Amino acid sequence: MSVEHHQSPEVLGDAAAPARTGSDELVIRVEKLHCAGSGVCVSVAGRDLALGPDGRAMALHATTTASEELFEAADMCPTEAIRVHRVATGELVAPLE
Repeated sequence: MSVEHHQSPEVLGDAAAPARTGSDELVIRVEKLHCAGSGVCVSVAGRDLALGPDGRAMALHATTTASEELFEAADMCPTEAIRVHRVATGELVAPLE
């Protein structure tokens, strides 16, 4: 049973945490049709995201590096409009599903 207890958090997200770290370049993709413009992402990750002239989220840089704030912004987006991918592989890094 203790083995299952140890493995369970990894399945639920702890194992994914290392994939979120590192110096890999990341790209932020915002699905404009899904963005409601709540600004939650900007309040959390203002270094990487802003509200554009249309009132919807936009990435401030072509690429960025990993930060807990960026991952939190993607995880907290109420409409799941923000996706963070590794540039090199296209792997989805946030939000965790």
